[in-house]
Amino acid sequence: MMVLPILLGKICEEYKEKDSRIQVIHQKNQGQSVARNVALKLATGDMLAFIDSDDFVEKDMIETLVKLLQKNQADLAVCSMYAYQNGKVIEKEYTYQEQIYNTDEALNELILAKKIGRWPCDKLYKKELWENLEFPVGRIFEDTVTIPKAFRNAKKIVFYDCPLYYYRKREGSTTTKRSKQQKLEYLKAELQMDAFLRNHHAQINDYLDYNIVWTTINIFHAVGKYGIEGLQKEKIVEELYDRMQQIMAKKEKMQFINDQCSNAKRIHLYYLLLDKTEYIKNVNYLPSIYQ
Repeated sequence: MMVLPILLGKICEEYKEKDSRIQVIHQKNQGQSVARNVALKLATGDMLAFIDSDDFVEKDMIETLVKLLQKNQADLAVCSMYAYQNGKVIEKEYTYQEQIYNTDEALNELILAKKIGRWPCDKLYKKELWENLEFPVGRIFEDTVTIPKAFRNAKKIVFYDCPLYYYRKREGSTTTKRSKQQKLEYLKAELQMDAFLRNHHAQINDYLDYNIVWTTINIFHAVGKYGIEGLQKEKIVEELYDRMQQIMAKKEKMQFINDQCSNAKRIHLYYLLLDKTEYIKNVNYLPSIYQ
């Protein structure tokens, strides 16, 4: 139905007439990577922010993040977000505290994905962080392979644990579809991020090893939970499982990874290491890995 896009385009043009700083680009829908890359090339300001079309933000989000950048002389500011589904906010606890990270510390948080997510939204960047960067076109998990590159260009990052961004969760979106191809794309993106960061930031390898373990759990969990037959037999998945076993065979690595895992993840890891076939069969009897 063409009425809504035409109407939205008209609204955008009306705002452009009211404020000379606003640029409006009309183009055929080619996916969010193309749209973001066009915006990156045309942006004229000193700072960049990304807001997805089905999300929304607090009125003072940009103002708050600008002040955080300026006050802390930082290169990148990050806030927390609310998940928003079926018209309701999914509540969680926030500290409303600020925290400062250097590059490696911020990359560690990005890998853990507990405080800072691997998506471009809920962040304000100095424009120079994106010099020579763009989002890969035609990929599902384009954020995973791009955002770490922007982060490694930042010397100082400030995180504000206050929800200013509302992320709309939609079943059936490209990142929530549970299929063999989707999970393989997810795995390829994780491995690409892993290789890039190991090459440039070897000092964070413990956190990258944790991510390999978590990615393995995620893949095998999907096989059993959602019945994605054949995924576990793919060569790239078999190699991933072997790699996880090698990591967990090292006592010091095992302790570090266990420290990062929730109790639920530890249980899944234990049974996955014990017998991957039995794990797949019985995964539905285990506690949720997202607890």
